[in-house]
Amino acid sequence: MKRRYLATFVIIAMLMTVLSGCVNESEETKETPILTTSVPTTLPPTTSPEEPDFVITRVDRPSEVIIGEQIKIEVYVSNNGGEGEENISIMINGEKYEKSLWLEKLESEIVEFLYETEKEGTVHVEVGSIQMDVKVIPEPPDFIVKSLKVPSEITNGKRANFQVEVKNEGGDGEDEISLRVGVGGNEETQLITMSAKETILVTFSFIVNLPAKYIIDGTVPIVSGMISEKCIVVPETLIVNRTKDCTVGEHKFSFTITEYEECNQYRTTYGTDYIAVDGGTFIWIYIIAKNLSTEEDDLFSNVYLQYGNDMYDAGTLKYVSIDDVYDNGEDVRPGGTVRGWLVFEVPKNIDLAETTINMYKEGLDHKIKDLIYLWRVPPVPAERLPPPPKEWHVVKTFSGSNDRTTETFYVGIDWRIRYKFSGNGVMYMFAYPKGETAIYVGYVSCDGRCSDTTYIYEGGSGFYYLYIISCYGSWTFYIEDYY
Repeated sequence: MKRRYLATFVIIAMLMTVLSGCVNESEETKETPILTTSVPTTLPPTTSPEEPDFVITRVDRPSEVIIGEQIKIEVYVSNNGGEGEENISIMINGEKYEKSLWLEKLESEIVEFLYETEKEGTVHVEVGSIQMDVKVIPEPPDFIVKSLKVPSEITNGKRANFQVEVKNEGGDGEDEISLRVGVGGNEETQLITMSAKETILVTFSFIVNLPAKYIIDGTVPIVSGMISEKCIVVPETLIVNRTKDCTVGEHKFSFTITEYEECNQYRTTYGTDYIAVDGGTFIWIYIIAKNLSTEEDDLFSNVYLQYGNDMYDAGTLKYVSIDDVYDNGEDVRPGGTVRGWLVFEVPKNIDLAETTINMYKEGLDHKIKDLIYLWRVPPVPAERLPPPPKEWHVVKTFSGSNDRTTETFYVGIDWRIRYKFSGNGVMYMFAYPKGETAIYVGYVSCDGRCSDTTYIYEGGSGFYYLYIISCYGSWTFYIEDYY
């Protein structure tokens, strides 16, 4: 019995020893291992950032300016080092001016300085080792011919005094003004001195053979025109609705521009868009030319825009773009008119302030003969006079009793036909545009005596004719225009 207990005790002791070893081994495996890192004994060398290195490579400035203008000084700076910021400074008349500039590595930039001038003299500029001067000069004179004044009557072959109105748009100074009248020899030049903004009359005296052309030189562009007994052609600013009368030989006219517009794009009656080429512009004028002669006149005349020696006509745009266009070349009765729109495409480089609208009389060969009138192109909007009230005017009267195709007549966009027919027969009338035989714009029929008025709403302004069929009666038609 004792042996059995002893054996049991030994076994339990052995088990406890084994279990004790497992526990110790597990706890040992759970311990955190110690990590070690080797540290070098020496550190790598450190590099400092590259400093900026700003260099002034060039300085630009004007050699002279007019009093009141700014002097613009341009300093060209390059950075030959690392990115950074530096102050760029210059000295103007001993006073320091400074601007801060940031540049990336190898970047360049222009630094601009502006200096106001107040008096005549020299402005001294220093930029580092660079030194320069700018002259400040007074405003030069700028003589502008405003008008040419002539006697109310000129006797052919006799001496007449002409007065040129000149305004100085610039500063004090002197310049030459010359006036040449007629062909060869009749030229006089005067040296005139004027204060700033002053206006004077310069008198010239000539023996004149009429009609005579004139040229006033000393202005840019040169002013030229024509003088007849009742027609003085001198450029003046266009004023809307102002009427000008003129006589060239046996031809007597009046001209009125009733509309003046400017745009760079427009849409035609056919839905086509026109855009001015390369930033140019379109100039639109609505002109009325009236025959003041006692006889019919063909009113052969062309209208141009003139800039220097360049002439711009209305081109082909007027024939494809709008209905109410200015047309000419047909006989117009005394008191009758030709009118409509003209459109000019003007290049971008044209200075409209130095451009004139010129009207020329043409010969039967359609070559330009005489300058009739010219206007200076005004700014937009132009000065405008109140338009005269519109009234109905009889343009043409046709009477007869037989079939007839009438001669052509000109009417504006608003017109009508008054008519009467006397007799027991019938009468038919068809109004056609010039050159048309199929499509009419107006129609009248009478079976027996009648009288009435028909208004024409189609076709627009232009030349028309009547085709009349009649029997057993007499007829009369009054063509009336509204202007």
